[in-house]
Parts: sequence; C-alpha cells; structure tokens
Amino acid sequence: MIGGILVVLVSVLVFVGCQEFIAEEQRKAVNQIPIAIARIAAEDQILKQAQLLKWDGSQISTKRPITFYDFKGMPFGYMFEVVKNGEYAGYVTISARIDFFPLLESSSAPMPVENLKQCENIAIKELGGPVGEPTLMYLRMGDYLARFTSKSGEKSIVISLTSKMIVPEEELEYRQTALEKKAKEIQSDAEAAWSKYISR
Repeated sequence: MIGGILVVLVSVLVFVGCQEFIAEEQRKAVNQIPIAIARIAAEDQILKQAQLLKWDGSQISTKRPITFYDFKGMPFGYMFEVVKNGEYAGYVTISARIDFFPLLESSSAPMPVENLKQCENIAIKELGGPVGEPTLMYLRMGDYLARFTSKSGEKSIVISLTSKMIVPEEELEYRQTALEKKAKEIQSDAEAAWSKYISR
C-alpha cells in the first residue's frame, strides 16, 4: 500500500515538474521574434538610419542573419548585413526578443565577427588546444562575445569580439541579470514598438 502511494506521489511530482518545464519553454517561445519579422524591422531601420550612416539606396543582404545568444542559450539578437551597390555597408542588429526594442544597434563599421579568428587563436592558447565551433553571445550594447569550448568539452572561455579580452563567468551572470531586469522595465513599450512589424 505504502509502495503504491509512493509511486503515485513520485508520478505527480514528475508530472508537475514537466508541466512547469513546458510552461517555461512556452513562455520563452512566445517572447521570441521570428527571423522573418526581424528582417522587416531591419529593413525599416535602414530607412531610419539612411542619412546618419549614408545608407541611401542600401538594403538588407539576402544572407541569413547571424544569431547571437544570451547567457542562458536563448536567441537574443540577429545581425543583418547591410549592402549598398552590391558592397558591404554595415550591419543592423535586431532583437530576437519581443521584450526588447527592435533595434539593438546599427553601424557602418566591420561586423564584430570579423575578429572571430583572432579570438579563436586566443582561446586555443588559453585552453591549451583545439576548440570547437564558438557560440556567439550578446548581453549588452556594443559588446559581442564568443564562447569557445575545448574539444574535450571540459573547459570553455568567453572572449569579447570587440575588445578581444577574456570575460569572466561571473561578469556574464551579472550582465544576464541586468539584461532581464531591463527587459521587465521596458517590456510594455518594447512590445508596442514591435506591434507595427508583427501586424503586417
């Protein structure tokens, strides 16, 4: 009898845990902006930034955008390449989350990923051997990051693509906490800003 009760109790706890996990995943999915919608926002930003960045006549490249993730591994931003007369003209980074304003940043400078190889060499030296494919991260304006993991999977290191400096794990946790706090503060206004693109 007791064994039967324990089995039922464990089953209930597992069910509740699964339901909470599913609810959390659904919440995350609802917050995510599809790439197609982000592309519309990027095209709009080209028009808004045209005079400032000399982007008259520019357009978003047909290339798939580069996805940057937060500390928890969720998509946070899409980096779109801007081209003018068939040549590189800059980039626009659009939020992958509805609780942040569409435009994260834009620039006519080279893409931060141009420094990926240099950062990989730093990671190889620091980790003492070959590394796997990096995970690209974005946790605050102006600082794009890359996490490199050793081939064994035992060690990893995060390097800024802009400063080429190593970023400690505790700093990443701090930035993630600040990011989530900011999201709560601006969520209502951010969702309103996204509505013009989502309703199209």
